[in-house]
Amino acid sequence: MRPAFLDSAPDAPPSIFVAREQEIALLFTHLAAACQGQGRIVFIAGEAGQGKTALINSFTQRAVTARGDLVTAGGACNAYTGSGDPYLPFRELLALLSGDVEARTLAGSLDRERALRLWHTMPSATQALVEEGADLLDTFVPLRPLLARSADHLPSSVRQALESRIAQPPAFDPTLQQASLFEQVTNLLGYLAARSPLLLALDDLQ
Repeated sequence: MRPAFLDSAPDAPPSIFVAREQEIALLFTHLAAACQGQGRIVFIAGEAGQGKTALINSFTQRAVTARGDLVTAGGACNAYTGSGDPYLPFRELLALLSGDVEARTLAGSLDRERALRLWHTMPSATQALVEEGADLLDTFVPLRPLLARSADHLPSSVRQALESRIAQPPAFDPTLQQASLFEQVTNLLGYLAARSPLLLALDDLQ
């Protein structure tokens, strides 16, 4: 299962990040623990321009090279358009995990290996959305594009569930709370992490 657009995707550029080997080593220690079932949340703090994003990118690239089973995805906060979209980094994470990688890959912001691993994650992520995160469909993850890219790779029951939801959209639930959405995001990530180790990066957290 390899999409044609990956044939023109770039390989990851060689890492030239220097002078942060101690921090990289510490992050690998946390990653090793997470891959053994001890999930971790790590904050990288510092003033603007100190290289936080570069550190995250370098570590992610090295981690993908070091672990052939690691799936990585990222999302960025945005504080430059009014109050911003508080869900934006989670929308980006779920988009990547559900296979929305073609535009980023062709633009060069996602290398071939990371894109391929995310593409292979798509069927499991789509099934998890149906089973664990139905309220995330068309709120965090646009439903029609999801079905268009994943239909040929899904069990018939999952594909039919998506088609039925498009044919008969559920009524808006005014009681749906933020806590419920985040619980469904958590359940979905747990579903995927049980199948492959996940490295998720939220950049520019405000």
